Amino acid sequence: MKKNLLAVLSLSLLFTSCVSYTDVQLGNVTFRNFTNEEGKMRATFDLEIDNPNAYPIRLSKPRLKVFVGNLELKDWSVSKKIKLRRHSKQSYPFYIEISAAEGLQILPRLFMQPEIKIEGTVKAGSFIFGRRIPLEIKERLY
Repeated sequence: MKKNLLAVLSLSLLFTSCVSYTDVQLGNVTFRNFTNEEGKMRATFDLEIDNPNAYPIRLSKPRLKVFVGNLELKDWSVSKKIKLRRHSKQSYPFYIEISAAEGLQILPRLFMQPEIKIEGTVKAGSFIFGRRIPLEIKERLY
């Protein structure tokens, strides 16, 4: 049992040293639309992401803070995972969804300061290997 565990650990270290990883680059963010359905408000964006690696990467487990104007949103959600194709640079849709109650609170702020700011980290990885990459998006809605 111990020999098998040692062999697996040795192989995993060998393979991780052979794999080169280049950081994923985040590009332009464009606001697509704003919808209100089923008691939730959703802002949809397109985020340009460049994956220079020779293997696909998944973006998952976001740890983000979302601000509208200077107000931090407490009740929000984003898509769970985004799969980036290898050697690709393309736009991927993502959304911020909030409850209607919180949407009514931020509506006046959108008229005074029509800006959404997202900051935090997202896990970028392939298979069992990954790392957290910082994310900061600032987008003016109109």
